[in-house]
Amino acid sequence: MNEITLLERTRMKKLLKRVKTQMVGNPLYADEIQAIFQEQLDPLGVEVTTYPYGDDIGRNQITANGYFDATELELEEELDIDAVLVDIELVLILNSEDDPITINNKDWKFLEHQVKQTLEHEMIHREQAKKRIGADFMPIYNQHMDEEQKRIVYLSDPDEIDAYANDVALDLLLHYTYMGAYARLREYKQIRQEESPIFCEYVDTFGWNSETVHIIVKKALKRLET
Repeated sequence: MNEITLLERTRMKKLLKRVKTQMVGNPLYADEIQAIFQEQLDPLGVEVTTYPYGDDIGRNQITANGYFDATELELEEELDIDAVLVDIELVLILNSEDDPITINNKDWKFLEHQVKQTLEHEMIHREQAKKRIGADFMPIYNQHMDEEQKRIVYLSDPDEIDAYANDVALDLLLHYTYMGAYARLREYKQIRQEESPIFCEYVDTFGWNSETVHIIVKKALKRLET
């Protein structure tokens, strides 16, 4: 399993703490929020953008999504340079880019979790790509597949299982201590939607007793042991 090191997690925690200091309680426009995140996350090779999603997002709430671009990693290898290239995009999803947003402590906790989970997910993909520069590692979709079938292929891809196992662990750590999260995973049939949406999607898609769910539980338990 590709893992994020303790040093990387500690560094990310420190950077996000700086973001929190500048954001919580301060009315900020989207471009100001983007600039705050960009300044702190730039050393991690992350480009920060914003996306106005409309009323499905609360006016003072932000969530996050992310993408990893393997071509940048291949360029770094080809040019043999030590500089940090931007190969991860963090998208901050908000209600509007035209109105100021004031994040309180509760909404910051949610946003911090989303950002941490998103970045760790994409950093795992980065580590996977480093181990096989030049190889094609994207899930293979048939042109006749519908969206549900494509989602099944995507979720069952070994790289995604690796990354989503980390997501599951982080979800549970939002609610429990390490020991509590470990115990919850040992009784994984008790995990609720609000505790880990992605884990419940795996269960809904593949079934409690499927090999795919067993693998993601095993990998999430290993993540909690490190």
